[in-house]
Amino acid sequence: MKSTYISWARYQSRSASLAQQLGASMHFIHHGKGRRPWTAPVRYVVQARRTWEVLQAERPDTVFAQNPPLPLVLLVYLYCRLHGARYVIDSHTGAFLSPPWRQLQWLHRILSRRAVTTLVHNWAQAELVRTWDCSFLELIDCPLALPPGETIPLDGAFHVLAVCSYATDEPIADVIGVARLLPDVDFYLTGDHSRMGRDLAETLPANCHCTGYLPYTDYLRLMRSVDVVMVLTTRDGTLLAGAFEALALRRPLILSDWPVLRSYFDAGAIHAANDPVALADAVRRARLELPALEQGIEALAVRLHDMWQRQFAALLDVLAYAALASADGGGARQRRVEG
Repeated sequence: MKSTYISWARYQSRSASLAQQLGASMHFIHHGKGRRPWTAPVRYVVQARRTWEVLQAERPDTVFAQNPPLPLVLLVYLYCRLHGARYVIDSHTGAFLSPPWRQLQWLHRILSRRAVTTLVHNWAQAELVRTWDCSFLELIDCPLALPPGETIPLDGAFHVLAVCSYATDEPIADVIGVARLLPDVDFYLTGDHSRMGRDLAETLPANCHCTGYLPYTDYLRLMRSVDVVMVLTTRDGTLLAGAFEALALRRPLILSDWPVLRSYFDAGAIHAANDPVALADAVRRARLELPALEQGIEALAVRLHDMWQRQFAALLDVLAYAALASADGGGARQRRVEG
């Protein structure tokens, strides 16, 4: 079975890892530097043309589409209709919670009913998709195989890496507020800080360092070098890719206090409200409890790896059944799977 995974992003660790585990070719297709809403039509047209060229060249039997955006899923659906192929939707949190995709869940639902299966990232998303009368599977982020690597010498006594993309659900002001409360701690904010509001950018404290958008290897080097990784969101129902990257490198975490995050990251992590005072308390606690947190993250990595292996085995079963049904001429109707 020949498989292709398409993502309209510059890079996404979950997609890359999943494609590797599946033996699928991975294509990150991204046009332009920004993600401004008014540039979306041009970006989507260019990305759609490049995607079609990839699909026509590779002629995969199964296409995995990262969602959002839904136009990519629609394009993949069209290719599969024309070429008798199958598709799987890998629906990220934004597909359920971010505009405009939240308002287009009716289309998401229709496309899911025609897919081999729709992958969701956590139990909260599974509860929603369960009502759609479609095949779906919960699949947490693949445990990343990140070997030990180089670190970066950092000045200061304690270092916190704040994983940022400057998306609308990231409380950047609270991260900067924590830095102001803890002048003896160095904070490193990743991501393209040109997207940071001018009022914040012009008032950064001296211990707050913006790294800019880093090549992935440099990003991992920095993550290896810090004491704690902070990954925050204002949205419940979100499993954060940065948290799984920190898990792979066995770095203790400070996470937003949401039920979904608590249920999966129940060791090696401190959960706090998105508030400078609460987050500052979490950093102080992390300094005091660092050895215990490091032990906890080791144990958590083993447990989540076992969970992922069970879920991935279920996905392989679904794909094998779909391939068999297609070979028998019944590929248009897949068995319904809930996971």
